[in-house]
Amino acid sequence: MTIGIKMIVIKKKLILILLVALGLIALPLGKASANPCAVCIDPSHTVDKETAKRGEVLTYTIRVENVGTAAIDPVFVAETLSPHVAYLSGSTWAYKGSASVNVTDAWLSDGLNLGVLDPGQVVRVEFQARVKEEAPAGAFIESVAQIKKTWLGEGVNEWIQCAAQTTLIDHPQYTQNKVVDKATAIPGEILTYTITVKNTGDVTLHSVFIADTLPGFVTYIAGSTWAHKGGASVNVTDAWLSDGLNLGELAVDQTATVVFKVKINDNAPNGQLIENVAQFKTEEFPNWIQCAAQTTVKVGKVLGKKEVPKVLAATGPEHVLATSLYLGYLGFLLRRLKLTKFF
Repeated sequence: MTIGIKMIVIKKKLILILLVALGLIALPLGKASANPCAVCIDPSHTVDKETAKRGEVLTYTIRVENVGTAAIDPVFVAETLSPHVAYLSGSTWAYKGSASVNVTDAWLSDGLNLGVLDPGQVVRVEFQARVKEEAPAGAFIESVAQIKKTWLGEGVNEWIQCAAQTTLIDHPQYTQNKVVDKATAIPGEILTYTITVKNTGDVTLHSVFIADTLPGFVTYIAGSTWAHKGGASVNVTDAWLSDGLNLGELAVDQTATVVFKVKINDNAPNGQLIENVAQFKTEEFPNWIQCAAQTTVKVGKVLGKKEVPKVLAATGPEHVLATSLYLGYLGFLLRRLKLTKFF
């Protein structure tokens, strides 16, 4: 009898173990102090571009979902922007569930208190920032969101960080210059101007445009302009002085050169500063950049005719006699020197 009872108990235990293994029943483990998922959240921080160029706008989204079983009170969101971007004023909006949340630009310095977040509820914060023009080539743009969850019932007060990352893929840049061949000149002289622009960045520049403003007291010499881009000549007519000159694309390390001539007008006054200004812009840098070359007019003064002294200009009788006596005396000295030599 005893053996039969023991076999029944063993069978029941084996059946119980089998049911637990199959997941059909769960063993009572005793009373838990707290549900480990009571204050669980699922946070994320994303950006709409993995790569970007200078001046482009990035849109950031912070998302927090309460995946726990308890309300979180409050949920607090803060943001640390990358130094390579600038926040766009007024670009932030926020939703909790389907309701909008009032938010001002001050949240970037003060943080954003989103209040109670119920189980299953989602909150979204979206804002925009522009990549700075001075951001270095290949810059790694990382903005970090900090989410703080609080549950007073269990004394939870925890910060969680999420990062959104973008890489700067290009660095457009160029240098420009303008020189003149004479620092000073007189009316009627020819001045030769040389304009150069070089792509010093790491990407091709587009629609490289050059314009020039001629000053007063000079006249452009028709047909004097020529241009080169790299090793190739660029077709250019005299109309570029009024319409500007579009050089098209400029490859990395490529230089474009424009040379032209002007003549200083005869009425240019002494001391007149002739300043010729060139202007540059590209598709990447649409704002004009200026360079100037300067020449000062120097007008000479007529001081009178200088007389060249003439040798033996006077030919009167008394002058002839004096000259003859002088030459005779020189002959006498030469003879004495010869006699001295032989005696």
